[in-house]
Amino acid sequence: MSPTPAQIDVRKVTVLPRQEWDRIKARLQPVSEQEQNRQSIIREREEAHQRSLKTVQNWSNTIQGQRLAKLQARKIREEALEIENQKIDKEEAQFQQAKRKEAINKAKTLQYYQTDRVKQFHGAMLLSEVLKERDQQVVMRKKISQMLKEREANYDSQFYDIYNNQTNAEEERKQLSLEKTLEVAKYQKQQRGLKAQQLEKELKDDLLLGEAYKEADNAHRLHVKDKQESFRREKKSLMQDIVTQINQKKRLQELDLLQQQEEDEEIRLFDTAKRSLKKKRQEKERQILMAMQEKRQAMVSKMEAEADEYEKELNEKCEKHRLAKEKTEDLLAERKNKKLVRVLADIKQHTEMAIAKRDQQIQEEKERNEEDLRRRITVDNVYMKSEKKKFAKKRADAEDLRVFHAGQINDRAARERNYIDRGMACDQAEQEVLQKEEEEFQKYANEVIDKAQQRGANIYPLLRASKPGAGGGHGPMGKAGVRPSFVSGDHYGVQLPTYQKNSTEEVKSVYGSKDVSHAKKRFGFVW
Repeated sequence: MSPTPAQIDVRKVTVLPRQEWDRIKARLQPVSEQEQNRQSIIREREEAHQRSLKTVQNWSNTIQGQRLAKLQARKIREEALEIENQKIDKEEAQFQQAKRKEAINKAKTLQYYQTDRVKQFHGAMLLSEVLKERDQQVVMRKKISQMLKEREANYDSQFYDIYNNQTNAEEERKQLSLEKTLEVAKYQKQQRGLKAQQLEKELKDDLLLGEAYKEADNAHRLHVKDKQESFRREKKSLMQDIVTQINQKKRLQELDLLQQQEEDEEIRLFDTAKRSLKKKRQEKERQILMAMQEKRQAMVSKMEAEADEYEKELNEKCEKHRLAKEKTEDLLAERKNKKLVRVLADIKQHTEMAIAKRDQQIQEEKERNEEDLRRRITVDNVYMKSEKKKFAKKRADAEDLRVFHAGQINDRAARERNYIDRGMACDQAEQEVLQKEEEEFQKYANEVIDKAQQRGANIYPLLRASKPGAGGGHGPMGKAGVRPSFVSGDHYGVQLPTYQKNSTEEVKSVYGSKDVSHAKKRFGFVW
């Protein structure tokens, strides 16, 4: 049973090309004699065609031959053009390389000119040019001064001639001016006469007007004086009225004070009499009865009787009030005692309840404390176990950390050794570069100095700037080829000189290597 298309696995199917499929089919199927003859004829024709092509491919008088010849010639031309283009490209590459090299050399030169030392040398070169220019200017100034002197002498002679001519012309102008002045003076004299007459007339008019003004002023002064006099009289009258009112006010105050004193005296006498009457009533009444008239005595007796009766009524009222008050106080005291007994009973009951409640709270607190103590003991035991585990873990971590730190220390030491080695190699390379730069600079400086000397310029700044060692200081040149500057420690900050005094050796003896402890103190060390 053959499989259906649905049952065929496409991934397992092999796909053959058309030629391969025809070859397999031809081998499997038998070929007929007629088919074989047909195929042999086709092969013979193909072979004849190939022989014909081989024969005519070298002919030049055919279209195909001409086309091939043209193609061959075109190919030759293109090859020649390609060779020429390659030669041009090579020349262009060499030209561009030369331009790049020139640009690189120019950039290196500009970069070299931007260094501090070359800038300083160029500054010295500019100074030498300035000095040369200054010398030339001094010579030019001398020439100019001589020329100015000659020109000044010429100007003086010309000025003397001009001055003489101007003096003569000035004398003539003065004479003409004097004549004109005399004429003007005569005319001014006539004008002054006319003006004097006019002024005299104006003075008379002013005198008349002044008299009128004076009379008007006198009348105004009299009016003002009368007005002021009237004002003074009114002011004086008003002042007298004010003084009178003030005196009356003072007299009223004195009368009030006197009346007050009299009233105070009466009050004092009344008070004294009242006290004396209260203390010695019987004796005072007997003296008053003997001194007064009989009518007064009767009136006093009547008043005494009325007073006794009033006092008796007043005493009876006071006694009744006292009895009522005592009765009220007794009732209040009884109520207060009953209330006190009731309050004391409540306090006693509350105290007993509070004591019982406190005893119960103490018992409960004691039970809670015991339970809390047992719980805390359990928690402490658990905590101690966990702390022991933590301590053991910390020790293991510390050991691991120690091993890690030891490895880090070794790695850091290796890195530091490597860094030091690389630094030394870098210092050596830098020293070689500095030496080479110093040689190039000295070569460049010597060339510039020779050319400047040939021009007759002042080469002293160039010699100072071309000294070995960068920095331009007064200090000695170090291993790195640098000549540092040592400045003073005061607020001036000037560069120290190169010479040495006797005090230099004294300072060295104090702060030098012979006194290390003192030198360490100077640098801030404390060990």
